[in-house]
Amino acid sequence: MNAEVNLIAVSKLLSTLYISTFLLHFVWEMWQVPFYFEMANLGHWEAVLICTKATIADGLVALSAYVFAAIISEGGLFWLVDKKVEPLLAFLVGGLFLTVVLELLSTKLLDRWQYSEFMPLIPYLDVGILPLLQWLILPPITLWLASVFMKGLLGAQLPYCQ
Repeated sequence: MNAEVNLIAVSKLLSTLYISTFLLHFVWEMWQVPFYFEMANLGHWEAVLICTKATIADGLVALSAYVFAAIISEGGLFWLVDKKVEPLLAFLVGGLFLTVVLELLSTKLLDRWQYSEFMPLIPYLDVGILPLLQWLILPPITLWLASVFMKGLLGAQLPYCQ
């Protein structure tokens, strides 16, 4: 397989993954508006803009976690079609780790947002449970959607990057 085909396949894979992530996470971000301080009091479009920015970051976390899993996987970037457990666990743990770090940075050091009184917190960490559930619930669905789309985009032959 030549480099051009691999580049096209990788582009399709990563863009499909990002789009799948964006769609699911945007709905989640909008749903959890009441769990963030003052978000429920914002105008509609202001809340949509903030949730869109958060969703863009969610997509970058997903891509980072996916690449992390690819580094440890024999299938490289196409580990998704291998259906092995190790890269999936690396993807979930990597994304969970990034989520915790970003939540701590954003709420403690950078003061980018605060949780409302409705957000359940993890004791001692003071990180919201909903962002962690978001990472545990949505990414497996995202991966499934991406794999379905990739099979359609690339046909029965799924190229591997080696």
